Amino acid sequence: PRDSPLRARVLGRLAMELYWSVSQEQRNSLSQQAVEMARRLNDPASLAYTLNARQVALWGPDNVKERIAGAEEMITLAKQGGDQELLLRGQIRLMTALVERGDLQQADREFMSYSKRAEELRQPEYLWFSATWQGMRCWLRGEFTESERFLDNYLLRRLRCNAAEVC
Repeated sequence: PRDSPLRARVLGRLAMELYWSVSQEQRNSLSQQAVEMARRLNDPASLAYTLNARQVALWGPDNVKERIAGAEEMITLAKQGGDQELLLRGQIRLMTALVERGDLQQADREFMSYSKRAEELRQPEYLWFSATWQGMRCWLRGEFTESERFLDNYLLRRLRCNAAEVC
Protein backbone atom coordinates (compact mmCIF):
# COMPACT_ATOMS: atom_id res chain seq x y z
CA PRO A 1 0.00 0.00 0.00
CA ARG A 2 2.96 2.40 0.43
CA ASP A 3 5.02 4.06 -2.25
CA SER A 4 7.77 1.85 -3.59
CA PRO A 5 9.68 1.49 -6.85
CA LEU A 6 8.01 -1.89 -7.41
CA ARG A 7 4.52 -0.48 -6.86
CA ALA A 8 5.21 2.41 -9.26
CA ARG A 9 6.42 -0.01 -11.94
CA VAL A 10 3.50 -2.38 -11.44
CA LEU A 11 0.99 0.48 -11.75
CA GLY A 12 2.71 1.63 -14.93
CA ARG A 13 2.78 -1.86 -16.40
CA LEU A 14 -0.89 -2.38 -15.51
CA ALA A 15 -1.77 0.81 -17.40
CA MET A 16 0.12 -0.53 -20.42
CA GLU A 17 -1.46 -3.96 -20.30
CA LEU A 18 -4.97 -2.54 -20.05
CA TYR A 19 -4.59 -0.56 -23.29
CA TRP A 20 -7.19 -2.62 -25.15
CA SER A 21 -9.38 -3.38 -22.13
CA VAL A 22 -10.28 -0.17 -20.33
CA SER A 23 -10.95 3.45 -21.14
CA GLN A 24 -8.18 5.93 -21.77
CA GLU A 25 -9.32 7.75 -18.65
CA GLN A 26 -8.58 4.68 -16.51
CA ARG A 27 -5.20 4.09 -18.18
CA ASN A 28 -4.40 7.77 -17.76
CA SER A 29 -5.17 7.61 -14.05
CA LEU A 30 -3.06 4.49 -13.44
CA SER A 31 -0.11 5.74 -15.44
CA GLN A 32 -0.27 9.17 -13.83
CA GLN A 33 -0.27 7.57 -10.37
CA ALA A 34 2.77 5.53 -11.37
CA VAL A 35 4.72 8.55 -12.64
CA GLU A 36 3.80 10.66 -9.60
CA MET A 37 4.88 7.87 -7.24
CA ALA A 38 8.23 7.48 -9.03
CA ARG A 39 8.75 11.25 -8.80
CA ARG A 40 7.96 11.23 -5.05
CA LEU A 41 10.46 8.41 -4.58
CA ASN A 42 13.09 10.36 -6.54
CA ASP A 43 13.96 7.11 -8.33
CA PRO A 44 15.21 7.90 -11.85
CA ALA A 45 15.07 4.29 -13.06
CA SER A 46 11.46 3.84 -11.91
CA LEU A 47 10.55 7.24 -13.29
CA ALA A 48 11.94 6.32 -16.70
CA TYR A 49 10.07 3.00 -16.60
CA THR A 50 6.78 4.65 -15.64
CA LEU A 51 7.22 7.38 -18.28
CA ASN A 52 7.61 4.63 -20.87
CA ALA A 53 4.48 2.92 -19.57
CA ARG A 54 2.62 6.22 -19.75
CA GLN A 55 3.66 6.61 -23.39
CA VAL A 56 1.88 3.36 -24.22
CA ALA A 57 -1.11 4.03 -21.97
CA LEU A 58 -1.70 7.46 -23.55
CA TRP A 59 -1.10 6.48 -27.14
CA GLY A 60 -3.68 8.32 -29.17
CA PRO A 61 -4.11 11.45 -31.27
CA ASP A 62 -5.14 13.78 -28.46
CA ASN A 63 -1.96 13.99 -26.42
CA VAL A 64 1.04 14.12 -28.72
CA LYS A 65 2.59 17.11 -26.88
CA GLU A 66 2.56 15.26 -23.57
CA ARG A 67 4.01 12.13 -25.19
CA ILE A 68 6.83 14.15 -26.77
CA ALA A 69 7.66 15.72 -23.40
CA GLY A 70 7.56 12.31 -21.71
CA ALA A 71 9.79 10.74 -24.36
CA GLU A 72 12.30 13.59 -24.06
CA GLU A 73 12.39 13.12 -20.29
CA MET A 74 12.88 9.35 -20.76
CA ILE A 75 15.83 10.05 -23.04
CA THR A 76 17.39 12.43 -20.51
CA LEU A 77 17.00 9.92 -17.68
CA ALA A 78 18.38 7.09 -19.80
CA LYS A 79 21.45 9.15 -20.72
CA GLN A 80 22.03 10.08 -17.09
CA GLY A 81 21.74 6.44 -16.03
CA GLY A 82 23.68 5.03 -18.97
CA ASP A 83 20.77 2.75 -19.95
CA GLN A 84 21.14 2.22 -23.71
CA GLU A 85 17.98 0.15 -24.13
CA LEU A 86 15.84 2.69 -22.33
CA LEU A 87 17.44 5.41 -24.43
CA LEU A 88 16.49 3.57 -27.62
CA ARG A 89 12.97 2.98 -26.34
CA GLY A 90 12.65 6.69 -25.54
CA GLN A 91 13.86 7.57 -29.01
CA ILE A 92 11.28 5.23 -30.55
CA ARG A 93 8.54 6.93 -28.53
CA LEU A 94 9.83 10.37 -29.53
CA MET A 95 10.18 9.57 -33.24
CA THR A 96 6.70 8.06 -33.36
CA ALA A 97 5.14 11.11 -31.71
CA LEU A 98 7.07 13.48 -33.97
CA VAL A 99 5.74 11.72 -37.06
CA GLU A 100 2.23 11.93 -35.65
CA ARG A 101 2.76 15.68 -35.20
CA GLY A 102 4.04 15.93 -38.78
CA ASP A 103 7.61 16.89 -37.84
CA LEU A 104 9.40 14.48 -40.14
CA GLN A 105 12.67 16.42 -40.24
CA GLN A 106 13.14 16.33 -36.48
CA ALA A 107 12.09 12.68 -36.41
CA ASP A 108 14.68 11.86 -39.07
CA ARG A 109 17.39 13.68 -37.10
CA GLU A 110 16.49 11.64 -34.03
CA PHE A 111 16.61 8.49 -36.15
CA MET A 112 20.22 9.15 -37.14
CA SER A 113 21.43 8.78 -33.55
CA TYR A 114 18.94 5.97 -32.89
CA SER A 115 20.21 3.86 -35.79
CA LYS A 116 23.84 4.15 -34.65
CA ARG A 117 22.93 3.04 -31.13
CA ALA A 118 20.75 0.20 -32.42
CA GLU A 119 23.64 -1.11 -34.54
CA GLU A 120 26.00 -0.93 -31.56
CA LEU A 121 23.58 -2.72 -29.24
CA ARG A 122 22.65 -5.36 -31.85
CA GLN A 123 19.34 -6.25 -30.21
CA PRO A 124 16.80 -7.58 -32.74
CA GLU A 125 13.95 -5.41 -31.45
CA TYR A 126 15.84 -2.18 -32.13
CA LEU A 127 17.29 -3.35 -35.44
CA TRP A 128 13.78 -4.31 -36.54
CA PHE A 129 12.51 -0.83 -35.71
CA SER A 130 15.41 0.70 -37.65
CA ALA A 131 14.57 -1.29 -40.79
CA THR A 132 10.87 -0.59 -40.36
CA TRP A 133 11.54 3.14 -39.93
CA GLN A 134 13.68 3.32 -43.06
CA GLY A 135 11.10 1.36 -45.04
CA MET A 136 8.30 3.60 -43.76
CA ARG A 137 10.16 6.78 -44.65
CA CYS A 138 10.86 5.51 -48.18
CA TRP A 139 7.22 4.52 -48.52
CA LEU A 140 6.07 8.00 -47.44
CA ARG A 141 8.28 9.49 -50.18
CA GLY A 142 6.73 7.13 -52.74
CA GLU A 143 9.91 5.05 -53.04
CA PHE A 144 8.11 1.72 -52.86
CA THR A 145 10.87 -0.46 -54.30
CA GLU A 146 13.40 1.03 -51.88
CA SER A 147 10.94 0.52 -49.03
CA GLU A 148 10.66 -3.19 -49.85
CA ARG A 149 14.44 -3.44 -50.06
CA PHE A 150 14.87 -2.28 -46.45
CA LEU A 151 12.33 -4.75 -45.18
CA ASP A 152 13.63 -7.63 -47.32
CA ASN A 153 17.21 -6.98 -46.22
CA TYR A 154 16.14 -7.03 -42.60
CA LEU A 155 14.24 -10.30 -43.03
CA LEU A 156 17.18 -11.94 -44.80
CA ARG A 157 19.52 -10.74 -42.07
CA ARG A 158 17.24 -12.21 -39.38
CA LEU A 159 17.06 -15.54 -41.22
CA ARG A 160 20.86 -15.72 -41.40
CA CYS A 161 21.10 -14.85 -37.70
CA ASN A 162 18.56 -17.51 -36.78
CA ALA A 163 20.33 -20.12 -38.89
CA ALA A 164 23.70 -19.30 -37.36
CA GLU A 165 22.15 -18.68 -33.89
CA VAL A 166 24.44 -15.65 -33.65
CA CYS A 167 23.48 -12.07 -34.47
